[in-house]
Amino acid sequence: MPLIEWNDLYSVNIEEMDQQHKQLLNIVNEFDKAVEAKKEEETTKNKYLKTCTIPRTCTLKKKKN
Repeated sequence: MPLIEWNDLYSVNIEEMDQQHKQLLNIVNEFDKAVEAKKEEETTKNKYLKTCTIPRTCTLKKKKN
């Protein structure tokens, strides 16, 4: 569902400007969709990392002289 839906109450009764305002609302809605998708991606990634991370150990080899 879009964040903001066009309503004729927003009209300024100048067709060109109304079209520009509709485009602006579409841009805002697309941006909102992208933000929400990123939030979902981050949430999914964080859940995965929390459940699937295996503790790792690191061993360094001593250099022979």
